[in-house]
Amino acid sequence: MRKSTLTLPLKAVVRAESKGLFVVLLSLFLLSVVTTLQAVEIDGLYRVELPVESQSQNERQRVSAVGLEQVVQRISGDRLAFNEPAVQAALKTPQRYLRQFSYFLGASEQQYLRLQFDESLVNRLLRQAKQPIWGSNRPSLMTWVAVEGAGERHLINSDEASLWQRAVKQAGQDSGVPILLPLMDLEDEGNISVMDVWGLFRDKLEQASQRYHSEAVLGGRLYQSTPSQWAGRWLLIFNGGAISFSTPPTAIEKSASEAMAKVASIMVKRYAIDTATGDAQQVKLAVQGINNLDDYAQVQRYLQDFTIVRDVAVSDVAGDRLTLAVTTEGEWEKLKGLIALDNRLLPISDAAVEFADGLMVMPYQWRP
Repeated sequence: MRKSTLTLPLKAVVRAESKGLFVVLLSLFLLSVVTTLQAVEIDGLYRVELPVESQSQNERQRVSAVGLEQVVQRISGDRLAFNEPAVQAALKTPQRYLRQFSYFLGASEQQYLRLQFDESLVNRLLRQAKQPIWGSNRPSLMTWVAVEGAGERHLINSDEASLWQRAVKQAGQDSGVPILLPLMDLEDEGNISVMDVWGLFRDKLEQASQRYHSEAVLGGRLYQSTPSQWAGRWLLIFNGGAISFSTPPTAIEKSASEAMAKVASIMVKRYAIDTATGDAQQVKLAVQGINNLDDYAQVQRYLQDFTIVRDVAVSDVAGDRLTLAVTTEGEWEKLKGLIALDNRLLPISDAAVEFADGLMVMPYQWRP
């Protein structure tokens, strides 16, 4: 499926399917994204918008440090990354990592500072701190949350305007995890109930999530332990397994934030560059379906856009098959997982195993 560029200022993404229409609300407020049927490529990971009290230099430096800390967490997938000495030193001079900034007025005349951090400088900082680097191609997360309040339980949906929904969406934005919330239309109501989500029944969560075509599913229940504190129990279904965890009683915003931070830390292990090792690996990809110069350029650009890829070199051309030597920063399995997030390169499972220059050749079919 071809990618389409969309801007999502709290709007829904509508995609036509052979069986009808479904609407997916992504929790990426002002981020511009490129979506496929499955993966989400996020453009805006290095940008934050924060309220300020004035336009003074001291205030800008204070807020810039908060913004840099948020970006470090979003890219590393580790909310404790700011404790690293290299990051602590950087937070004292956050302006060094800025590419540009601007002020604007938000709701109720509140003044905000928009900060655009430099990707290369932030990534260099994370390498110095030996922290993971998670690229912009990220798996979408279908999120089902049952909330118990005022003696009632209900499921958070994409259309409601509630404190719970805002907390979940903000947590997704802060962590850089593309969240999908259910419509809770007749089809959803027929597939899953509040009790199914409250019980974190894996089979029900997976069945109800099929229409949304996400790579991961998160089920959660939030309940009040005190009038101002909420505790949570969560089930993440990801990469063929299921992981359960809890969030302790705290404010609703922090509970949602801790849940998404946990999800991000799990996803990072599969998709992010491990800068602590610094090991490079090389693999060869034999890509079929390269019929013209445009295909030739597109497949190389597609691979080069992955953060984990250091180099792409042409090894051989034969008919419509292009063999590429790809050097990755870290394990090949992580690039393989990233490729699997969309439908541009499809593995050819029945192809014979080949070797070239001592490397296994991985067969793929290109879909422009």
